[in-house]
Amino acid sequence: MLEKLLVQNFQGHDKFRVDFDPHITCIVGPSDAGKSALIRALRWVSTNQPGGDEFVRHGTKGTTVKLAADGHTVTRRRSPGGSVNEYHLDEQSFSAFGRNVPEPIEQFLNIGSVCWQGQHDAPYWFSDTAGEVSRQLNAIVDLGIIDETLARVGRAFHRARTKLETAEESLTEAKAAHDALSWVPAFEAAVTLVEAAEARHAATAHQAATVATLVQQAQRHQATRDNATGAALLGDTAIVAGERAVASRTAANTLRQLLGEASQHQDAARRKVPSTERMEAALIQHKVATVAATTLQNLIRSVRARKEELCQLERDLQAAEKAVPKRCPTCGQAMP
Repeated sequence: MLEKLLVQNFQGHDKFRVDFDPHITCIVGPSDAGKSALIRALRWVSTNQPGGDEFVRHGTKGTTVKLAADGHTVTRRRSPGGSVNEYHLDEQSFSAFGRNVPEPIEQFLNIGSVCWQGQHDAPYWFSDTAGEVSRQLNAIVDLGIIDETLARVGRAFHRARTKLETAEESLTEAKAAHDALSWVPAFEAAVTLVEAAEARHAATAHQAATVATLVQQAQRHQATRDNATGAALLGDTAIVAGERAVASRTAANTLRQLLGEASQHQDAARRKVPSTERMEAALIQHKVATVAATTLQNLIRSVRARKEELCQLERDLQAAEKAVPKRCPTCGQAMP
């Protein structure tokens, strides 16, 4: 409850004090006696309006307005030019607060613009638009939080829809790229066949090298047999004949085996190995296609997540719409 108002150097008042009645306080006096100045001083200390310093009494160093309420004192001081511009709540000082009232003082006084009606002002609410009256009513009964919530949900819904449209466009492009790579599975099978052919070719080359080594061993056995034959001609018939027979049988068996294996390996070696250059290029394309397929899967997962987020936002919007009262809590009329 307001208790008293002390005005010093404010417009025509050098120093003036008003003690407020617990019920109604009337300020009376002749014209140009300073009645409106007292109301203006009370409004200045409560709302920091009007701005500027035109109300500072001419020839003074500054003006001071004190308002006592509920056992506390709010003090507002200002000097010409703004060298002194401050609020005080008891012993607590506030500065650099701009056009607004410091929050602790605003919460303590709780005197907003709707609390003021001047003699030249239009009748309260009767000259305002329906939208302005609705805004002030919402502020009084704290319905503005519903509008704020609906606006926030609408913005989130719009962002989610934009993300969903972007994801759907990316998904369409990825599906087109995926369809363009439909040849990849057949190509992968062809690459597998080429790799198997290369492996068989390497094995055949190894077998051919082994055959060459065996042929060299057969030639050495043939030389041993020829030496044995020469020794028999020199007279050591019995010994040399036995050695020659053994060597001949061994060499003949080895040679037959080697010739058979050599024939098989030579046939395999004569087979033409297909060129792998095209297959190598195709293998590179296959790897690129694999990366594209992975990207497509990631995009599909992203689209699903965006759809789930959109569904959740729609559920939040429906819940917020259900929370809006069907009738105005003040007048009882149906809400539009």
